[in-house]
Amino acid sequence: MSTLKSSSTSRINNNSKTRKPQRSCSPVENLRRQLQKLEDLEDQFPENAQSDTYHLRYPFSDGQKFEGSSELEFFRHRIHLERDSIKRAKESLRNQKSLFQQRQKELKLKHGTMARHTLQQLCQVVLQS
Repeated sequence: MSTLKSSSTSRINNNSKTRKPQRSCSPVENLRRQLQKLEDLEDQFPENAQSDTYHLRYPFSDGQKFEGSSELEFFRHRIHLERDSIKRAKESLRNQKSLFQQRQKELKLKHGTMARHTLQQLCQVVLQS
């Protein structure tokens, strides 16, 4: 592993020395360079044999000692979050629907009485002329 570290370190140092001031690279080329830099930096980190990267990112524990418990706990956590958000969204939609229906009823009543009143006025105007 020390050879990888030293080779990646020398590669970083060589890359920084041999860089040409090119500003007109394509976005894809810029991403390739950034990815290469990240891979070079990743080689410099010591390996941790006690836990994997996924466990470090999502350190959930469910008390069980089998492989993949942190991943399962993470997915359980995400499922519960999704269920809660779906429940909240459904409740919000129900509230919006009831408000919309109430507003529709109010408008029907309002416009219904206004239409009758307007019709009566028109009939009076026609009868008077």
